[in-house]
Amino acid sequence: MSAPAGTPAAIVQRINTEMRALVTDPAFSKKLMELGLVTQPMSTTELVAFFKSEEAKAAQLIRQSGAVID
Repeated sequence: MSAPAGTPAAIVQRINTEMRALVTDPAFSKKLMELGLVTQPMSTTELVAFFKSEEAKAAQLIRQSGAVID
């Protein structure tokens, strides 16, 4: 779940709180696992760090692959 840049912090926090409650619900988590999805509840700070880490990994893979935009 994400929100547009500039979304007020109170709204971002509310979304995070509600999503964390949802993905930590055992029945909901079980259903997601049945679909092959794994939940990993994170704070907004942890999520930003995760996205930055994944972006760095993807950039490295792209450089190593030699892929170019045509």
